[in-house]
Amino acid sequence: MTRTAPATSARLQAVELEDRLVPAVSAELVAATLVVATDDADQRVRVDRDAVTGQLLVQDAGVTVARFDSAAVSAVSVTTGAGNDRVEISPMVGLPATVVTGGGNDVVKGGSVSLGADGGAGNDKLGGGD
Repeated sequence: MTRTAPATSARLQAVELEDRLVPAVSAELVAATLVVATDDADQRVRVDRDAVTGQLLVQDAGVTVARFDSAAVSAVSVTTGAGNDRVEISPMVGLPATVVTGGGNDVVKGGSVSLGADGGAGNDKLGGGD
């Protein structure tokens, strides 16, 4: 008969991790629609087309958070949280877009194709075109 050594128990420790940031703006491609969502803080979202690569860019306060092959995208959908948000769809995007804002005093500026916008609660400014 073979004897096995008894299992030893390890002492568990808690390890402190560095601070983690959750992105304020997220973007993903869902069935050919570029879907952008924000948290409830004040956000500055811009959807644009890169003049060099032709890719669609999603930016948060001027920082690019995602890039997508423009050939894979047929529409843009942006939903914001309760903050005082600014959403701009560049005329260079050239796709139909829908923007739904949460509560807050929001500003929406649309591109050059088709813009559907719902300002939600708050004192909002909704505009299309250049």
